[in-house]
Amino acid sequence: MRRMPALRRGLLAAVAFVLAGMVGVVAYAAPRTTAPRQVSGTIVVWDFVKQDQTPEGDALFSKKYPNVTVKHVLQPLAGYFQLVAASLAAHSGPDVIELSAGGALQPYIPALENLTSYIPRSLKNEISPSQWVMVSKNFDQSQGIYGAPLDKFGFVWWYNKKLFKQAGLDPSRPPSSWPELKAAAKKLKAAGITPFAGGDKTGNLGAIWFDALAGMTLKPKQAYQLGNGTLKFSSPVVKRVFQQYLQIANAGWFQDTWRTDINGVQAPAVFASGRAAMIVQGPGYFPVFNPALGYRNVGVFQTPGFTPGNKPNFLAFSAGLSYSVNKNSSNKNAAAAYALFKVSAEMEQLDMNRQGRLPTNNKVSPGPTAPPQVRQIVATQKSAKTIVPYLVALWPAAVQTAVYMNLPQVVGRRMSLDAALADIDAVYARLPKNP
Repeated sequence: MRRMPALRRGLLAAVAFVLAGMVGVVAYAAPRTTAPRQVSGTIVVWDFVKQDQTPEGDALFSKKYPNVTVKHVLQPLAGYFQLVAASLAAHSGPDVIELSAGGALQPYIPALENLTSYIPRSLKNEISPSQWVMVSKNFDQSQGIYGAPLDKFGFVWWYNKKLFKQAGLDPSRPPSSWPELKAAAKKLKAAGITPFAGGDKTGNLGAIWFDALAGMTLKPKQAYQLGNGTLKFSSPVVKRVFQQYLQIANAGWFQDTWRTDINGVQAPAVFASGRAAMIVQGPGYFPVFNPALGYRNVGVFQTPGFTPGNKPNFLAFSAGLSYSVNKNSSNKNAAAAYALFKVSAEMEQLDMNRQGRLPTNNKVSPGPTAPPQVRQIVATQKSAKTIVPYLVALWPAAVQTAVYMNLPQVVGRRMSLDAALADIDAVYARLPKNP
């Protein structure tokens, strides 16, 4: 199964930074007009996700750029980002680098090539602004785009239709509002079924649930403001989202071992074994859940509305990976061509068909052989009011750490929610300002 990209990536950025600016309409300069057959030479690409090295993908690239030779180097994940940082600091390294998008990309930007002038207008329009900002300096496209955004990630609710039916719930109609979600959890619990699987050993469960719940009440603008520090964590609108998570946590709706389980390890196993009816996880878990439970028993839904009959204000989904170009590359044209080809419609269609990866390119749709859950996730996103970036990825690394440390203290009643959120605001206030 493809590794879950969300919070493991958030831990990679050891440099504190402050996000700047709201996403707006950015003036678009005419791209460079080098014809594909005029791009030539050899480029070296460092990957850390094995699935991103595919003969099929390279064949597609070679068909369009026949005079470019691509040499892949699969680097082990352990120590990878330290290796990249050291290589860039020494003005060496590969031409193209696979990196994490979002906050984790920011510390590398001074050593990366600004790709704005390389991006064809057609490709720029095929990918939503909420995806481009994840590879932009300070999450602001006007300050430069420093990667090709791919591997769209966010959180969805997976549910076990068989357990829903056992509890007297309609398995074809998952909760579509906050009251319905709580009512379903109560009914499952009354039937002796654990409503939710979760794991908070690493302290990140509250942040995951925040991301899954925030669209119910936060406005898109507020999602960005929380990321750039102009909206405080202690504000009533943000506090309310954390209170929703605490209602779940304090109601006894997780499995008994949730405080000592890891959300990306034991929690999926609990759900896959039929010991819980729902789980908030990434969209790439169908290769685990479908074989274990039978694909007809595995349902999926995304952030419900806060009140019955209303959609959420947004869904939070954004690129988890970036293919970026080394500023010291001796063949920037070929390197940029390769990086941007990774998010072309034809390449992302291949990735979706092959491994179910959610596309950032809006021209891509699931094929007839795609798992039904993937088709539903994509359809729901296309009908959403709006898409914003995955919220936790907008938070500076130090703020993420403060959330991971403080929320378990609140759950354990060793700290009040007000004190926890005030402390997170204080961490943000101490961060140095970005230029």
